[in-house]
Amino acid sequence: MQNLEQQRWLQVERDLPDERLVPRNQKPEKEIVSKYLTRIGRTPASDADWESLKDFYSKESDSHPISGIPKANITPKSIKDWCSSELSKTTEDQAEAHLLLIESWCSKPQKLSERLSAIGKVKLDTTGSEDTWSKYKEEYKTSSTGKTIQKKSSSGDKWEDFESSTVNEQVLKDWCKGHEGSHFKHRKDVLFEKYVRWCSK
Repeated sequence: MQNLEQQRWLQVERDLPDERLVPRNQKPEKEIVSKYLTRIGRTPASDADWESLKDFYSKESDSHPISGIPKANITPKSIKDWCSSELSKTTEDQAEAHLLLIESWCSKPQKLSERLSAIGKVKLDTTGSEDTWSKYKEEYKTSSTGKTIQKKSSSGDKWEDFESSTVNEQVLKDWCKGHEGSHFKHRKDVLFEKYVRWCSK
């Protein structure tokens, strides 16, 4: 009767591919960027999405979010044409930063708040959840993660820096409410990381 160790090795051998069927010089199949987006949980943009992406693009702080495509006088066609070219390429030899750029502007647009469910989070209620807001307020004062936010100016028309020691629940709520409709670019975007940290549970 086989002992447990022998049984384990037999199972491993059964799970391994038959080398006779896989040529040693065979290269892994190349992945098209559009397929890559689908694999990571994004949907490539369609004709109904380019206008929304254009609006998000025009609100970017960078004058050229995509190199060679200035946000001044941006049109849906400008983004669509760029994406049509990029989505048909393969991921082979693509830098991560470029793949993130493609994900940002060639995927079906989502708001920050809409993306939370994809990572198992829910948006904090700005009219409730007081215990959680109080907890986050105290954590913000001692946070060393670099995920700092800004508060609304006294006139309410812009965001401004403030001393972290003066943060309160309303400052956090205002920031979260003011950014919940912002464009979700990708999982490593600093704005998304801040939104997840202070606006979700």
